[in-house]
Amino acid sequence: METLKKLLRDESGPTLLEYVGLGVLLLIAIWGAVTMLSGTVNDRFQNIDQKFKSYN
Repeated sequence: METLKKLLRDESGPTLLEYVGLGVLLLIAIWGAVTMLSGTVNDRFQNIDQKFKSYN
């Protein structure tokens, strides 16, 4: 318990809260990028599928 109190009072470096905040921002950025790219990737696969179907 004493170690936890020390960690909470320590201001010498980044705190756990700052690391959690950065982690959350990173996850939001990754999620946004994947969401934006998923439509593009899906469209490309559909185009490829249509081309294969047109050859048969």
